Amino acid sequence: MNIIFKEILYQKLKSKPNRKFIRRLQSYVDNTDEMTLEDFQSFGRFIPRDRFLLNYTQVQSLRDDCTDIVVYLDNFYIQGLQNNTFYAEVGSDSAQSDRLIDVEKFYWDKHVSKFKTLN
Repeated sequence: MNIIFKEILYQKLKSKPNRKFIRRLQSYVDNTDEMTLEDFQSFGRFIPRDRFLLNYTQVQSLRDDCTDIVVYLDNFYIQGLQNNTFYAEVGSDSAQSDRLIDVEKFYWDKHVSKFKTLN
């Protein structure tokens, strides 16, 4: 199952599904065969740390200085830190930058691009 279908299923199973986001995902998968970095970035949603911890219980750990999370498809996420930088870990590798796009590219190259084919 590709990451878009997994996200649609996850969203539908929530106690309060975001129907607009589900429609956006369904439209995207109907019209696209392969995800690009730009597409991946467009699905990012900023949420506060507390709300993230309530809704995403499978999280292994967040840094103490994490204030917000950028959540992407299939529960991929990047931490927003107090010093206005962004941080992500993939396995034993990590990236930190004051530019979100740099950390998104790291995440894409290390992990997400393996799942970019939607068929």
